Amino acid sequence: VDVLLELIDLGNAHLRDATPSVALLEAACSFIRQQLEIFGVQCSADAGSSESALAAADAVTEALVAFRTQLRDLAAGSATVPSAALLAACDALRDDVLPALGVRLSDKGALSVWARDDPIAIQRDIVAEREARDARAAAKAEAAAKKAAEEIAKAEKAKLLYVLQVG
Repeated sequence: VDVLLELIDLGNAHLRDATPSVALLEAACSFIRQQLEIFGVQCSADAGSSESALAAADAVTEALVAFRTQLRDLAAGSATVPSAALLAACDALRDDVLPALGVRLSDKGALSVWARDDPIAIQRDIVAEREARDARAAAKAEAAAKKAAEEIAKAEKAKLLYVLQVG
């Protein structure tokens, strides 16, 4: 019994981790149930309750996605709502909050689509996307700076020609 209590304590400690392993916790629960059944204790939890928990989580996720979509629609279609702030909050939900929960949220035009995924994989993809976006922005800024330098050089050449013609 002491070993079972210690396993339960370890499981509770693992739940406090940032990203607890569901497979590890399920294995520990299964082992504890088996051991309790040896002593004649029947546990009411079964696979059906796990499926209903997933269904509940799916429903919450759907509600969150619908809420986020509604905020995005409000921000995009109104001059009085501070669009940038609402869109930033929506993006923070997509990029910071949901990935930690193992939810990948992708914007497909006006539609948002979600899927369960590994939090580390989601975060890796978000970082790669940000790096690509930053690289595109840097290339665009570099091209604009080059064009501005060319325009300045052209204007200075025209000024010099004017001075030579007039002077």
